Amino acid sequence: MKRLFRLLSVFLGSFSLAFIIASSALPKSQTNAQYVMRDYNGRVAVFRSGEASPDEVFDIFTSSLPKEEYERLMGGIAIQDDKELQKLIEAYTG
Repeated sequence: MKRLFRLLSVFLGSFSLAFIIASSALPKSQTNAQYVMRDYNGRVAVFRSGEASPDEVFDIFTSSLPKEEYERLMGGIAIQDDKELQKLIEAYTG
């Protein structure tokens, strides 16, 4: 899996972002997630699981994202740990 990720991460733009989001958005219970990345007032934000207020809001408008990524964010992307969170943040903020 690590080798596959390295090969896919060579692609720039939404290809690598889509791979990271797809791997993070696999069916997982958000109740077991440490964080959730989702839309907040039209921007990408990170929440601690179960919290209503975001820990961090990014200057990335969800409306500017490709449709598939937008839909995943609207549903909330469950994030299990800090390492996975960092990968997603890097993918979005590049």
